[in-house]
Amino acid sequence: MIFQRAIRRELLNTVGAVFTTLFTIVITVMLIRILGDAAGGRVASGDVVALLGFAALVYLPVIISFTAFIAVLLVVARSYQDSEMIVWFASGLSLARWIRPVMSVGVPLVILTALLSLWLTPWANRLSSEYKERFRNRDRKSTRLNSSHVSESR
Repeated sequence: MIFQRAIRRELLNTVGAVFTTLFTIVITVMLIRILGDAAGGRVASGDVVALLGFAALVYLPVIISFTAFIAVLLVVARSYQDSEMIVWFASGLSLARWIRPVMSVGVPLVILTALLSLWLTPWANRLSSEYKERFRNRDRKSTRLNSSHVSESR
């Protein structure tokens, strides 16, 4: 039981660190891309924060999946590297006893990923498309108005 609590605690700490790192990288890349679109006139500058939030929601399932994989891999590798697995095996415990603590962390992540993928990601994609389309329509209307004012002044 002590071993399993230690594994669970280490997995949770690693999940937090890996998620924070991956999420920061993805958000930074998306911010640069969206700011480039805003500077190029493809999206409204006032919609940058909303589009960044939608992009974060879209990429969240992928980030969570990568987080779970990397966290388990790091914890198992560190346990072998620090010779904790020798203690584990010397105590009469098999590698199969790792399944319960890994699943106690992994199953909630899988459920969260499923919920995000099925409901939140399509919603965020739809709203992001609506924001971009609304800006394109507004831009087209202003272009038509400007061209009609120019022709009237001649």
